[in-house]
Amino acid sequence: AVSMVSGYGRANSSGVFSIKTADAGTNGVSGSLSFTSGSSSKGSSGMITLRTGSAISGAGGSISVMVSSGAVASGGRVTLSAGEGTAKTGGAVSLISGFGTATSSGVFSIKTVGGGQNGTTGALAFSTGNAVEKGSSGMITLRTGSATKGNGGSVSIVVGSGKLSS
Repeated sequence: AVSMVSGYGRANSSGVFSIKTADAGTNGVSGSLSFTSGSSSKGSSGMITLRTGSAISGAGGSISVMVSSGAVASGGRVTLSAGEGTAKTGGAVSLISGFGTATSSGVFSIKTVGGGQNGTTGALAFSTGNAVEKGSSGMITLRTGSATKGNGGSVSIVVGSGKLSS
């Protein structure tokens, strides 16, 4: 095993742990950063975990995945892809908000940002894949959770207002 750990802070914060590639030269691109687990011929391949530590008196730490902007070209892309299953079902992708022991669970928000002066806002698409051979295509479900003592949640579809300029 290989372990790299930042320094412990007895009275203050622990040390920062930073991994980054150097900036590119005038005509190049900056280096890639890759985290990959090894392959396995019979067992499962290794897992990659990004996890913040727990906090006794404060808030739990955040994990941010951000892509920088492009000054001339488009901004970068964020892609989350589960693995292909050649003999069994493909992998799942789950994004789940945090549980609130004493109060509410965390908000889960999906949105595109506003468009620039001459553009439109980004589209938001939910679609299932196509069934190629014999199976059925997937289902899309919008469902609120049930409530033991309160009201069940609602589902709202609202279209924003628009104004045509002449």
